[in-house]
Amino acid sequence: MEKEPSTMKIKLENLYMAYPIFNRLLMERLPVKTAVKVRNLIISLSDTYEEIQKIQDSVIHVYANKDASGVYEMPENKETDYLDDMRSRLQKEVDVEWEKISVEDLGDYATITPKELESLSFLFNDLTPAVV
Repeated sequence: MEKEPSTMKIKLENLYMAYPIFNRLLMERLPVKTAVKVRNLIISLSDTYEEIQKIQDSVIHVYANKDASGVYEMPENKETDYLDDMRSRLQKEVDVEWEKISVEDLGDYATITPKELESLSFLFNDLTPAVV
């Protein structure tokens, strides 16, 4: 019998940092049960990722310059302000339904860097977050 997912509080910033790793994990060979859990988690986060995208778009409009073709470019002298503003706006916590898994649940075929693993540490019950 599988455990019911529990609700955990996650900052938008953590989910923002995890997004590219989730996309990569979708392409990795994982045990079926783990693949289903990861897939369902990503689907459940779609509204949250839309919220993050809206935040990013609004911050880009403040700091970046739009060229004639509609492409935004970030001036070097505004990058720090942009990043600080993004970090500030992404401190909001959201509820995420997830039954934590073991690192071993990733199986023998998936590859992940230590930095990527750290970004996803909130998903695991046997991984202590480190400061990176």
